[in-house]
Amino acid sequence: RAVSLWQKAASQGIPDAFWWLGYALHSGIGVERNVAEAIRNLERASEMGVGEAQHYLGVMWMTGDGVEKDVVKGRSLIEKAALESSYPDAQMELAKLLIPSDPRRAFQLIQAAASQNHIDALLLEGSFWYNGIGTKVDYEKAYTAFQKAALLDDHPNAYFAIARLFKEGKGVAQSDTNSDYYMSLGTKYQQLRDNQDPQ
Repeated sequence: RAVSLWQKAASQGIPDAFWWLGYALHSGIGVERNVAEAIRNLERASEMGVGEAQHYLGVMWMTGDGVEKDVVKGRSLIEKAALESSYPDAQMELAKLLIPSDPRRAFQLIQAAASQNHIDALLLEGSFWYNGIGTKVDYEKAYTAFQKAALLDDHPNAYFAIARLFKEGKGVAQSDTNSDYYMSLGTKYQQLRDNQDPQ
């Protein structure tokens, strides 16, 4: 049913419809898998500026998922999604590619994704502030990034990072009580996630 709606919307030139239709055709969700038709729809969405499609196509080309592997083409699409469409998953993907060669630029991309409340970006931003990667060390900013990730997602790694900051007294007043509290929250939410993961 959803696929027929996307087909109808795509026939009316709606950019997101090409993205969802391409994704469904590539994944075989609700329709028979058809990689050639998926690429046609994804490319159309990409040309229309849909960041999700640009990123998805880029990953397909870089990994050779259903297409002949083409790292240059894949990276170009990921850069387009990250820099032109400001798509946070693409910003993160590009940042990871840049960390070894240009950590400062990688950090800027991570911050851009974090500003859109991308949880992994917030965690990575906190780590960069903590370790001084691509920027100067700033424990208070590290704490702020980890705190935001914790508030938005109850992410265990955010709680563990906050516990460490309290234990070390970096960016916050040293407090074993607060450290133990955040460590217990991290453990609690890690156990909840572990119990939700399919075995």
